[in-house]
Amino acid sequence: MTYAAVPPSEPGYYWLKSGETEEIVEVWTDLDHPERRLNIHRCGDGNCSALTSITDGVWAGPIDKPD
Repeated sequence: MTYAAVPPSEPGYYWLKSGETEEIVEVWTDLDHPERRLNIHRCGDGNCSALTSITDGVWAGPIDKPD
């Protein structure tokens, strides 16, 4: 798997590596936001935030939806 510093520009599931932590995250479009910004959801925790809030991660994907 190859990681890149450029964040995703499309919705989907991605690997996010930040420091020693690797996790699968969901990137989705907030249709209620005037700029339709991309948000990130950490699978399993129920919380989301703006994709731009991730400043120290590298990305791989998109990948298939996890089971």
